Amino acid sequence: MMRNKGVKDWVLCAGREGEDMLLFSTMLAINEKMGKEDFIRLVMEWNQNSPHEENVIPNLEWRGKYRERYGNDTSWMEFESYNDGAVIACRYENVETDGTIWNTDYIVNFKERKLAVRLDRSFDEDAMQPRRTFMPPFFISNLIRGDYLEADGEVPVSEEPIEITHEGIDRLIDVINQKSSYCLPVIYVSRKSDNELPVNVKFLAKHLKGVAHVFVEANKSMDSILRERCNNRNEYNGTIGVYYPSQTESHRRVF
Repeated sequence: MMRNKGVKDWVLCAGREGEDMLLFSTMLAINEKMGKEDFIRLVMEWNQNSPHEENVIPNLEWRGKYRERYGNDTSWMEFESYNDGAVIACRYENVETDGTIWNTDYIVNFKERKLAVRLDRSFDEDAMQPRRTFMPPFFISNLIRGDYLEADGEVPVSEEPIEITHEGIDRLIDVINQKSSYCLPVIYVSRKSDNELPVNVKFLAKHLKGVAHVFVEANKSMDSILRERCNNRNEYNGTIGVYYPSQTESHRRVF
């Protein structure tokens, strides 16, 4: 459990097993537009614009320091600076009345232009049955809308689905044949036999908040091409494929 521990404690313990339940983790590439003050401003705006009043830290304003803590024992935010300012890290913690402890970590390496995002949950001894639902932090949406993220290869990081047409089919074929080099997962949604989609792809992409690319089959007539060029490994008839950049688990199919 990491209650009342700061971001420095998390950085030092990041590689160890603990009692926290990791819910979400991603690594994103940031462009040169984002500076240190931009990062701090965006994190604070994320907190201040939360639709959940109990998550908002009152009177949160940057005091001009890269090592500073704000808030109280039940809702706080702490910034730390490492490697002569090349790395800025932030931890936000909120302790709910039922004993659930939510930790959100943002760590930016400005030299490598990488941003790590992590969400985990732990519990007090007297915590009630936890909620099992969560969403990626809205902070990522702010990064997308502020144009702070680098494209993943030729694919922009977006909250919108990407329609794959006959003209762009090679992009999908490379994903299915594991020849692409995307850093983010790809979710491929095929069309059903009636040419309709099995899920609301706009809703899906919106709620993923850019942490995975959502590729959508433009027309069912593409199935035969995909089968031929992917050795029948492609999804079809409304199935959904999840393709991971990791070689340990490269593909999962959802029916």
